[in-house]
Amino acid sequence: MYAASGGEFNPKRLKSWLGTSLAISPREQVDFLEKLVANKLNLSKKAQGKTKEIMYREEDLNGWKLYRKTGGGDSTE
Repeated sequence: MYAASGGEFNPKRLKSWLGTSLAISPREQVDFLEKLVANKLNLSKKAQGKTKEIMYREEDLNGWKLYRKTGGGDSTE
């Protein structure tokens, strides 16, 4: 996971962002995901496509596709 950024894996990093001032509102999350779906982020189309591939979970019988994202956590753990 951290090898891509040149760092070594450190379990303490998994929750390092919890309890910081970094916050995103539900509306900001939706805005971000809408831009990702439309390939309108300030990122390469390849990066946006790979991100969507990672997020893809499954397709149901009616053709709906389910995607997931991370970001939940408990800073008290």
